[in-house]
Amino acid sequence: MTSGIRILKPSLDDETFPGNPVLRGVIHLDSLPLLRIDPHYQREFLSTGMRRSIVDALSHHERLPDLELGMRGQTWNYPEPDNHEVVELLDPVYLIDGQQRRGSILEYLQRFPEDPVRQGVAIHFGTVMEWERDRFQKLNLNQNKVSPNVLLRNLRSTNDAIGTLYGLTNSDRNCVLYDRVTWSQSATESQLLAASLLLKTICYLHSHFAAGRYSSIYYAAQAAERQASIVTLQIYRENVTAFWNGLEEMWGIRPLPRKGAAWLRHGFLVAFTSLISEHRNFWQGKNLHFPYDIREKLKKFPMDDPEIQRLASGSGAAVQTLEFQIIQHINSGRTVHRLEKHSAYPGGRLKVVGE
Repeated sequence: MTSGIRILKPSLDDETFPGNPVLRGVIHLDSLPLLRIDPHYQREFLSTGMRRSIVDALSHHERLPDLELGMRGQTWNYPEPDNHEVVELLDPVYLIDGQQRRGSILEYLQRFPEDPVRQGVAIHFGTVMEWERDRFQKLNLNQNKVSPNVLLRNLRSTNDAIGTLYGLTNSDRNCVLYDRVTWSQSATESQLLAASLLLKTICYLHSHFAAGRYSSIYYAAQAAERQASIVTLQIYRENVTAFWNGLEEMWGIRPLPRKGAAWLRHGFLVAFTSLISEHRNFWQGKNLHFPYDIREKLKKFPMDDPEIQRLASGSGAAVQTLEFQIIQHINSGRTVHRLEKHSAYPGGRLKVVGE
């Protein structure tokens, strides 16, 4: 059984990717529905509104960028031996880049079946899922088309830390963030937190074990993997669970609407996890815990204060100010059991309690 993908006006391009020739041409419109989609890296098909520019280009008969395809094999032939203007691909062909264009064309042709639509393609031979995923990441990172949440989701099978976060929030019904984290292009009404913010929060939380305060999701993903290897994946998972359980107990997560909670905003999460990472009171060896007296004190932190709300949505100096205010709140009225920073070994590395 062949893939059924036919390419018109084929030509080999052996200059763009030296040593890996690419077949270029125009895809037969009947072949568009036959392109395979690999869920390991592809994002979902977006709404018409989000694809408005593609629809407009089709209606004005403007040329769209080529689709990038990957054939998991090397075999092809001429279905009509005397006609070299048509090539048939015989192995499975996967859509690497162009999901929104392909879907928009199919919808457009349902409405205007007689309209002349020509869609160019570039086909890579002998691909595997991992190569296709990397190519998808590079294309969409450079073009800034895909949500960071999708790019992180695509790392779940190769990055144990990301896989743990993904599994907790999508498979563990006991997790307070179950089905509340956005790993797709856009959020649903029930989702409270972007996967990118979840990752950065947990990186800040563990930043006294290994550097983790990055704005880039790729550096953050690498940092998370390093941190998880240091504390062990099991303790990493337990710390993630303990952190969000703590927020649930102190301020609430499960009953919240999608927007509005100060303690789920970027500024607050950065400030709060920074102070947790820096102070030994929250750690028993490599395990995170919230002492009872600190939990009770934090429950009374003035989350509804307009100034706290403003700082929780800020960055830079606002985050530092908010961290200072949380520390002052915890320490207020105490002469003992105040927050204590980790000590350090010579050379600056933090000495973690229990080492």
